[in-house]
Order: sequence, then structure tokens, then C-alpha cells
Amino acid sequence: MSNRISIVTSVFNRANYIKRLYKSLCDQEFKDFEWIIGNDGSNDNIEEVIKGIIEDASFKIKFISGSIRCGKSKIDNKMISEASGDFIIFCDSDDWLEKNTLSRMLNEFEKNYDRNLAGVIGLAADNLNYNKSKFPDSLSKDKYKLVEIFFEHRFQDDCAFMIKTELLKNTKFQEIDMYIPEGSLWIYFSSYNFALCKEIMLNKEYNSDHRISFSRRFEYSRGKAVSMKLLYSFLFSPSSSSYKKIRYIFSYLRFSIHGDLNLNMKVFGWPFRTKILILSLLPFVKVLCFIDLMLKRVEKTHQMFNKSIKKVDYKILDN
Repeated sequence: MSNRISIVTSVFNRANYIKRLYKSLCDQEFKDFEWIIGNDGSNDNIEEVIKGIIEDASFKIKFISGSIRCGKSKIDNKMISEASGDFIIFCDSDDWLEKNTLSRMLNEFEKNYDRNLAGVIGLAADNLNYNKSKFPDSLSKDKYKLVEIFFEHRFQDDCAFMIKTELLKNTKFQEIDMYIPEGSLWIYFSSYNFALCKEIMLNKEYNSDHRISFSRRFEYSRGKAVSMKLLYSFLFSPSSSSYKKIRYIFSYLRFSIHGDLNLNMKVFGWPFRTKILILSLLPFVKVLCFIDLMLKRVEKTHQMFNKSIKKVDYKILDN
């Protein structure tokens, strides 16, 4: 039997946080949903905690446990493939929902339905900046294309996404690194409409342990490079600042080199002038990347990913 909404949550050593999210799901006004939890090779007691939750829960739960760590994109895709709901909502293990999140977002979808409507975007709050997340005043209508929301109106706050499951099943995250920024997936839905839910739907906690790191260390470089390439045409127009473009391409090349992309992969698919810029900057960036290696700033997470996917097995627990 299918459910209306699938909530998907990836976990890696998050046993201390998952019960808060579970409680917020128990409190939902709308009850026709399932919760899919993907364990990315944790070595804490998450399995024991989830078994207890499954015994207690009044709604459907599916726990997918990977034998070794393969990264967030891989486990997210596994959860997407197992989802039976009409819609998917991504919810991190240290997030929690408002009581009306599911009912409110589903109502916004039905109220604004058209054939090009892919889902709903709601506001999110965090433990440091509660209630400061809001849509720009220029977003005055009830729905917009995704590209308009993020790139034309420059909405950059955290948000809650509810999206049609069939779209995610036909697209999925690229499996090339232990992590790839989510923007690399949402970009494929840029021409679809999304309804706006102008209330806090999702609460996020920052400064907790085990979050994806964006420090001065170079990790997830292949995933970041591919994501930057996909996003470039949306972030920059012919009239954009040359300085900003150069900085962006410089960072892209740095990630590309640390991500072991070959020259063809670095250059293919870019506009002609950007290709010239890439080839011009490449010798300088190579020197900087050599310094990064000497200072031990680089972690080849894509190599870890390539080894892990050959060995991983999954087991499923449900109620």
C-alpha cells in the first residue's frame, strides 16, 4: 500500500538526534506518510535506536542500513528508489518538522496545482536564526519556476522541499563522490513550477557534530566541481562581473584537480570563452593544488567512494 508522502532521512552516527525528529513525525496532523531512514555505515547504536522506534511507531517505517559508508548521495538514491509516496520530503536527522508541515505543504500543492507543478517550497528556521528565514518581497505570487525563485529573485535561505517522487526517481543524485551538493540535483527541475509555503515548515540545527565540512580542507572535490559546472549558467550572465567569473572558475579548477577530473572533463561543455579562461588559469591552479597536497589539505573522498560502492550491502528493517 502506497503512502501520500515519503519522508527520507540519511544518517551517519546520529543516534543522539533521531528521536527528536521521530517525535515531530508522531505529532503530525496529517497521518498518511512513511518514514524511510538510510544508514550510511554508522558505527554508533543507531540500529538499536531505530529498532525501538519501529516497535513503537504507528506509521510505516523502513530502515535501510548500509554495511559500509558510501556517502550521502548513494544512500539518498537508495531511499528514493524505495519510496512509495506520491511526494518526497528530505529531512536531515537533526531536523524536525512543525505539526502542520505535511498537511500545509500538501494543501499548497493541491491549491496551486497545474501540470508543470513539481512540488512545494516552505521556509526553514535554524537554532541560531529562528524565524529569520523568509522569501524576498518580490516573490509575491503563489508559485514560480525554480530558476526564478533561486536565481532571479535570489532566495538563498534554508528551505523545506516537497517534490514529486516520480521526478526524483527519474533523475537522482550523481554517484561520483561521498557527497555532492544538492543544487546539482535541483538544477534539473529549474523549469518546473513550485508553490510557495510562506511559513516555517522545517527546523534545522547547526553546529552539531558530523555535519558536511566546508573547511579549508579539500574534500568532496569531485562532487563540488561537477555541481559548480552545472550551476554556472544559472549564476552568471554575459553581463556578470569578470572578476566574479574568474574567482568561480579558479575554485572550480581547484576542485576539479583535487577530484582527479581529466582535461576533457574539466573543459567539455563550457562556453567557448570560458574554455579559454580555464586553459589560461590551469597552470597557476596546478601550482596551488601542489601546495595544497604538500600541506596535506586534500582528502580524496571520491577514491574512498569508488572503493566503497564495490563492497556495500544493504539490509532492510520495517514494520
